[in-house]
Amino acid sequence: MRNKTLFLLFLFSFFYAEAQFNQEAPWMKDAQKSSVQLKKGERFNLFEISEKFENYWKDKDPLQKGSGYKPYKRWEEFWKHFTD
Repeated sequence: MRNKTLFLLFLFSFFYAEAQFNQEAPWMKDAQKSSVQLKKGERFNLFEISEKFENYWKDKDPLQKGSGYKPYKRWEEFWKHFTD
């Protein structure tokens, strides 16, 4: 019974963590096109993603409900403490 509970807890935490990353974010569309320039295994860092995000939101309303602005800012705030 304990193993089953641990397995379900692990499974739930995996799906929860996976749901937090949005690869199809509109501000990353241009980045995916230009990712051909990146070497294999290389990824964008937080500062590059933040720059693309800010450029995308220059002429848009961040207060629009369901726009994705607030979840991204929460994500950015969390991860900025783990970068150098």
